[in-house]
Amino acid sequence: MNITAILPWKVKCANVYLTTVLSLIQDKMFFILVYLKINPLQELHAIQFEMTQPQANRWIHLLSEILRRTLKTLGELPDRNSKRLIHILQGCEEVLLDGTERPIQRPLDEDWQSACYSGKKNS
Repeated sequence: MNITAILPWKVKCANVYLTTVLSLIQDKMFFILVYLKINPLQELHAIQFEMTQPQANRWIHLLSEILRRTLKTLGELPDRNSKRLIHILQGCEEVLLDGTERPIQRPLDEDWQSACYSGKKNS
């Protein structure tokens, strides 16, 4: 599949990548799936794939857009108005979500803190 057919406005920056570490389609898929799964800092992700942070940033934006469009074309991404996910989950007894917990800075305002936090450690 030609990348110009999918994202014609990205051709100029996509041609730069042809000689980089991610030369195989499997490498590109692995790169974006690892990024989406563990959501590391771009600097760390770049080091893991032997590239610079700006290169990793460009790859992430390019490949995530290609992946999003491909999944939408295949019908794997529901539209915003679609009830497909609800229909799929109706037959499930149990649903497990795989997510990453991110620390956030606690608000300084006491009223806002009490609205956001119950005061209990494991609530």
